[in-house]
Amino acid sequence: MFEYKFKITNLDCPACVTLSQEALKDIPGVIDARVDLSSGEVELTAKEEIKREVIIGALSAIDKNVVMR
Repeated sequence: MFEYKFKITNLDCPACVTLSQEALKDIPGVIDARVDLSSGEVELTAKEEIKREVIIGALSAIDKNVVMR
């Protein structure tokens, strides 16, 4: 299992959280994605390594800004 923690900086509403979680769960290999609206913190769990560019690309496609650690 691989775990990733990062932040989305432009979450405005619960719908943004839902869209972000769905976009992340659509990435092949992702098992779970949890997004906190108030902090923007994301916890992503995958069964395989996911490249940083893939995560950023999935969220950029829905106009979300990502800060990877």
